[in-house]
Amino acid sequence: MQEIYDNFYKLSAPYYHPACWYYLDGKPLIIGISKEAIGHDYFTFFTYRESQWPTEPQKINGWPWISFTRPQKVHYNVRGEAEIINVSVSQHPNPTAGMGGSAFYGNQDNWGRSYRNGSHGNSKTDIVYGYNFQEQWDYALQQNVPFIFITGWNEWIAGRWASTDGDPEHSYFCDQASPEYSRDIEPTRTAGINDNYYMQMVANIRRYKGIEPQPQASDTITIKNFNCWKNVLPVYTDYIGDTKPRYHPGAQSNPAVIYTNCTGRNDFYKLKVARNRQNLFFYAETIENITGEHTENWMQLYIDVDRNAKTGWMGYDYRVIEGNKLQAWDNKKWVTTTKITFMVDGNKLMITIPLQSLGLEYRPINIEFKWCDNMQKNNDPLEWYINGDAAPGGRFNYIYSTEK
Repeated sequence: MQEIYDNFYKLSAPYYHPACWYYLDGKPLIIGISKEAIGHDYFTFFTYRESQWPTEPQKINGWPWISFTRPQKVHYNVRGEAEIINVSVSQHPNPTAGMGGSAFYGNQDNWGRSYRNGSHGNSKTDIVYGYNFQEQWDYALQQNVPFIFITGWNEWIAGRWASTDGDPEHSYFCDQASPEYSRDIEPTRTAGINDNYYMQMVANIRRYKGIEPQPQASDTITIKNFNCWKNVLPVYTDYIGDTKPRYHPGAQSNPAVIYTNCTGRNDFYKLKVARNRQNLFFYAETIENITGEHTENWMQLYIDVDRNAKTGWMGYDYRVIEGNKLQAWDNKKWVTTTKITFMVDGNKLMITIPLQSLGLEYRPINIEFKWCDNMQKNNDPLEWYINGDAAPGGRFNYIYSTEK
């Protein structure tokens, strides 16, 4: 805790960013062993919650990183209030065997990704569905506690140690061993997991915390130039800074593998939609001037006009490529249906699409849309995590609705 305080919290800290602190009971929250803080310069600075190991008795104010019981334990604060519960993807209630004992050596004490209702399930077919994770979420949501601690995001490090079962031919893997006996939510192409657990986590967080109401669309307006966009609402935003080149060594060391990606170029920042009686207008603003040839993967716009994931490609019924080609998903392929108009001015792009071309001329507009740039494969939605830039990121969409 002293090191954390010195590096992040005290006024002279090299990474002093108060806007990033999480406050509880009026002070920055820290999880540790509170009695170890007595006598230190940071003692009165923090609100303390006790680090809670799953195999030790429950502590007052304990915050768990995982639970080895089913259902999970609810943990209470000093006021006797139910405060927090853990949700994890999989669990190893037999730490001696570790995840490796179940993945490789037949131990049945641990609970993999497919475990639910007291059964281990079939890891080959069940792993993609997140049954264990959802069972944990379902119980946690019923407890109505103010905090849920999620385990874990990116623990893709499989530490290997000497065997603990007396067999010199065995190795010990505590937390990570196989796709089934691991607990990472971060997307991976391993075993078909893809972004399933990430999307599952997001869906459950939305159930837990709720969502903001859909913002009201501005009144009809005819967009003739970029000045017309000034007062159009809502303003959709995207994370910025995610188009920088990536260069990092991989886990494999012999031969060494270096992961590189230089596909990021146009960093989406602000997006808008407007309409009049004849047209739908789309606006995209990037951090720097828009670059790239007007090729198929340049500044693409995907539109789901019926908000039905079962129609179109991945739910998208239309897309715009090269700035001026409107395409419809027809008979399992994209077909150009009409030429449209677009304008580019520095870091701004606008597209005009006739409502008739989208089948929207006679009804309220209630659509989902997504921008992307420089995808390397147009038939793989996971590209939106990897290459170029997408707004919003991954498989998410923005919603634009004129319905009251």
